[in-house]
Amino acid sequence: MKILMVVHTALFPAESGAVKRNLHLLLEAAREHALSLLILGAGHDLQGFRREFGGVADPVMVVDTGNLGWRRALRGIAYILSGKSWFRQWDLKSVQHAIDTLCGEHVPDLVHLSTPFFRMFRFPPGVPVVADAHNVEHDNLRRIARDTRSLFRKAFSLALAWRLRSEEVSCASRCDTILASSERDRDLFLTMAPKTPVTVVPNGVDLSAFIPRGLERGPRSLVFTGVMNYTPNDEAMRKFVRQCFPRLVASVPDVRLTIVGAYPSRAIRNLASDRIRVTGHVPDVRPFLERAEVFVAPLNSGGGTRLKILEAIAMGTPVVSTSIGCEGLRLRDGEHMLVADSPESFVQAVLRLFRDPELRAGLAARALDTVRRLYGWDHAGENLLRAYESFRVPQGRGDRIGVGSRRLIEG
Repeated sequence: MKILMVVHTALFPAESGAVKRNLHLLLEAAREHALSLLILGAGHDLQGFRREFGGVADPVMVVDTGNLGWRRALRGIAYILSGKSWFRQWDLKSVQHAIDTLCGEHVPDLVHLSTPFFRMFRFPPGVPVVADAHNVEHDNLRRIARDTRSLFRKAFSLALAWRLRSEEVSCASRCDTILASSERDRDLFLTMAPKTPVTVVPNGVDLSAFIPRGLERGPRSLVFTGVMNYTPNDEAMRKFVRQCFPRLVASVPDVRLTIVGAYPSRAIRNLASDRIRVTGHVPDVRPFLERAEVFVAPLNSGGGTRLKILEAIAMGTPVVSTSIGCEGLRLRDGEHMLVADSPESFVQAVLRLFRDPELRAGLAARALDTVRRLYGWDHAGENLLRAYESFRVPQGRGDRIGVGSRRLIEG
């Protein structure tokens, strides 16, 4: 099939979970289909993408929507005040023009969107649209509001969630298939849009790249990885340092924590001390994962599934996580990792791993075996390709497919 893929992130360098998922689903789709590609957003390294991945898609078009920094924030606030969701910031004539150009030159058999919200654009009549959903966005925002101590962030997140939900339902209802990254997200989408088929395409890890190299692990060392301007990551580490780390220091004075990830806030940077290292951006997270004795994922918000946990496991690092942190992964407490949801139990779980090398080794080995069986990107690719190949237009949904020049979300 000829597939037009429209993604909302730069694809190189692949540093965040969203970029990694978009990139690897693109690579998996390209194994069997001819792709044209439209990349939206800002901060693109198109030369780097072409250098690394060659002719995986042709043609490739980029629209720089300027969604960075203060411009993105101002647009988001403007849309909230106007009664619309912040996803409307993508609704630009330049984007629609690029879609029309690509579809005119290379009429697709199927359109793949990296978010259901791109159903706001028009596509050729009768062409099925498959939309990947990294999260259920309004649910993710509600979790953020519940978890944060900041009254401003709580109010802002709730306002975003309120504006977002109706458009998320509308867009999901107008897709022909939704790809969810977890069973929980699948069930939420089926509740929101019961007539839209939903297929689980799990997140994965690049098992050809994430291979332990035998580096020596630092005793009593903890690591966390993640893009730090993502609110669930920022909140998780601030809360961990505030609630858990002092208790760990009291029991294990030589404990060390490394927070690895781009765009740390001032609050995160201010956590740096002789025991806590804040790296900011690093070119490669693998040495940090492999040198740590324990990976911590103290997340209390967020959606989908966490690629960071899969990457830690692939590097042979045992994991302590909250229930939300490991949500949607087929990993069990006490068999593949330790799961703890209160500060007290989280601290005790970390101390157990520090004190018991056999437990660390056993959890890491069993988790690694499971990840290799279930969470390589080739496994996700199999689900993706089945979703493409088994696609059929259900009876009675023709009025929701190919609406021509009319926008699918009314202003």
